Amino acid sequence: LRDDPRLAELSIMGNNSLQDMTVIAVSILSGEVAAMKGDIDAATEFLEQAVAIEDGLIYSEPRDWPQPARHSLGAVLLQAGKPAEAERVYNADLGVHRENGWSLYGLSKSLEQQGKAAAAAAARMRFEKAWPVWMQSR
Repeated sequence: LRDDPRLAELSIMGNNSLQDMTVIAVSILSGEVAAMKGDIDAATEFLEQAVAIEDGLIYSEPRDWPQPARHSLGAVLLQAGKPAEAERVYNADLGVHRENGWSLYGLSKSLEQQGKAAAAAAARMRFEKAWPVWMQSR
């Protein structure tokens, strides 16, 4: 389906192509599968591709692609023992999705893994404040 050229001509409300959506979906799925197989390099590559395409989407409200690819990328990096890289990913996501509970939680975990106790506690407090608000909006 991802390779069907007709998808490039179809869009969501005239904004983003269905082909972009399918490439994001396939990239995230491929990244998750690669991570489960222990191939962190491939997982990271697939997930970074999804992030790049997601970042290029035309903004819409609600977003055409609702699940940020950075959530998966950050989680894979944490599992791979790369908390500094995960911290950068979660901070980048917070630049796009302000006070997003998923990213705040991942940020707190990445800071904990790096031994940055005070920063981890501050991120955890932000998460605890943001999470109920975010959940109510769903």
